[in-house]
Amino acid sequence: MLKLLRETLAGQRCLLCNKPRGLRAISVCLRCLDKLPPPKRIARNAFVVFTDEIEIPPDLVPAIAASRFYMLGGKTDWVLQKEDGGLSSGVAWHLRVPLVEEPHPHTLVVDLRWKNARLLDSLQYLFVFI
Repeated sequence: MLKLLRETLAGQRCLLCNKPRGLRAISVCLRCLDKLPPPKRIARNAFVVFTDEIEIPPDLVPAIAASRFYMLGGKTDWVLQKEDGGLSSGVAWHLRVPLVEEPHPHTLVVDLRWKNARLLDSLQYLFVFI
């Protein structure tokens, strides 16, 4: 049984470099994660995940965005539901928080641009450039 399990786990490959991956939660290896530019905290309540210079499969974007938000100290109770192709719902799923229709205090707003964005102190913002 252990041999079968080892063969199953050995077949998991990184989506970026196609080498065996060492992570179970997301489909990318540690080496490829280290190559990504570091996330930034541009304000007390605003975070930038990464820029559009990196080619990442669309299904991997919410997982990396959520993990980087959490890694930078972000905490939220809800994620604002938006029409963004499932990005905000994917981030909510990875953060294990519900989606809301109306912004409440401590709500995370996932957006694709931060230039000229009006930041409200009661909300948190996660900017993902894709």
